[in-house]
Amino acid sequence: MSTETNTETEPTTAESTTTEQTAAEQNFAEQNSAIVDTAAENPVVAHVRAALVAAGLPDTVIVVPDSVATAATAAAVLGCEVGAIANSLIFECAGEPLLILAS
Repeated sequence: MSTETNTETEPTTAESTTTEQTAAEQNFAEQNSAIVDTAAENPVVAHVRAALVAAGLPDTVIVVPDSVATAATAAAVLGCEVGAIANSLIFECAGEPLLILAS
């Protein structure tokens, strides 16, 4: 009678979530690798990237080389559906910033 010990274990929920996030981040990067990224020249974009990383989030900022004035154009450049595009509007309201995201 032989006894074998299986040293392979199933990933925990936290491990599988991390693996899924990593795969999703990698997929995002691969899908958008053809987009020219000139963010290194823009200090505002660099600040946003630094804030994402400091918060433990992936840097998913994409800077496109040409104007994407419409949701349809942005969707075409990014290779996604128009409904996935959101527009951000920032206003000052009673001395406080107000961010509106519209799709």
